[in-house]
This record gives sequence, structure tokens and C-alpha cells, in this order.
Amino acid sequence: MSPMQSTTRFLLHSVIAGLALAFILLFLWPSLAERLNGNREDPPASQPAAPASYADAVDRAAPSVVSIYTQRVEVQEISPQLQRILRRQYVARARQDMGSGVLVSADGYILTNNHVISQVRDIQVALWDGRFAPAQIVGSDPETDLAVLRIELDGLPAAPLANDAPLRVGDVVLAIGNALGLSHTVTMGIISATGRNDLRSV
Repeated sequence: MSPMQSTTRFLLHSVIAGLALAFILLFLWPSLAERLNGNREDPPASQPAAPASYADAVDRAAPSVVSIYTQRVEVQEISPQLQRILRRQYVARARQDMGSGVLVSADGYILTNNHVISQVRDIQVALWDGRFAPAQIVGSDPETDLAVLRIELDGLPAAPLANDAPLRVGDVVLAIGNALGLSHTVTMGIISATGRNDLRSV
């Protein structure tokens, strides 16, 4: 084969290859690209970012949170030495505890935990604005660990109870209470479960 024939064949092969590539790009690629794009999942819609601060929510809710001071009498056995001196086996001692609750109505109803007020003889409620008032037990439920108290004061900042949307496990919530005796401590967490009862053994 002469050099001229080799060059001609090389050019012919190049032209054929170029035409084939052009055919693929012009006729086959659009349908292929459409199929690929059709199989590609759309990117998820961007979720709203979490707020940088929860201060506004705390400002609205904190005035409705109350501190609950209780006093109960505990009977304790004393040492044998003191029994001989006092001529008794047991003594009664007053124990003071602290819990928290939330005003749910302007006429003084407070929602709290049953274990906060169980077997106590005196209940005092301290408000956000510094006022104090004695409280009476309206009702309690040991199975759900809930209780309702009532105080008699004017101008109470009740917190509205939200019921427009069901709570879901994983929802973010804020808690305002007396953690370790520190009044109006704010913490954040998630709902770990709903619909639980019979909490007496917890």
C-alpha cells in the first residue's frame, strides 16, 4: 500500500469516526440525557434553619412558671443512745423540698407533678414577680404523675396550653423549672415518648 493510500484511508476513518460521534451527540445524546435526568432525584427542599436563639419563647413562658416550696414531716428512728435519753424510739423531722409548676389559668390553677406535692403538709408558691401564696391541692393522679394546685392572687400570668398540633417523638421542646434548686433554669431536649402512664414506679 502506497503512502498516499495509507493517508487517504486514515483520513477516511477519521471522517467516519467524526460523523459517528456527531450523530451520537446530535440524535442520541438528548434522549439519553433526558432519561438520566429523569432518573435523578430532585434535591430535597431546604429545611428551615433552627432559630439562633430561643430567648423570645422563654420571655413569653417564664412568667407563668412558679416555684413550689413544700414541707413534710418524716418520722425517723433515732440511735439507741438517744432512745435511752429521750425515752422514745422515733422523732419527727420537718423536711423542705422544692419543685416547679406552671400557671394554666388566670384564676390560679397550677399544673405540677404529683411527686412534688405528695404527702406534704404545707405548700407555698413563689411567682416570677416575687409574690408568695399558699396553695391548695385540687387533684392529683399518681399514674401520670400530675397534680393541680390553686392559689388566690390577682393578675396571674397564665400560659396558654397549645393543642393545635399533636406532639411527635423527636419534637424539640424547652423546659423551665427548678433544676437542682435553681429557679427558672431553662433546658432544651426532645420528646422521647408520648402516651405513657402508670409512672408510679419510675
